[in-house]
Amino acid sequence: MSPLDKLAKCSGNWLGTNRLHDPTASAPDDSQSTAAVTPVLGGKFIRLDYTWAYRGDPQEGSLLFG
Repeated sequence: MSPLDKLAKCSGNWLGTNRLHDPTASAPDDSQSTAAVTPVLGGKFIRLDYTWAYRGDPQEGSLLFG
């Protein structure tokens, strides 16, 4: 089983908590986070889209594994 196959088994939408440790802050910054794991192009690639916040400002990103 390839690493992409293992990641594809996690397909779906996920909800969790992100914790960022900022050395200039007095305490870690926690925020609600989401992740969506989606196979694309017939499973040849896996896309990971995610959201979180830093000091109340929304953040988002996307990773493509192939």
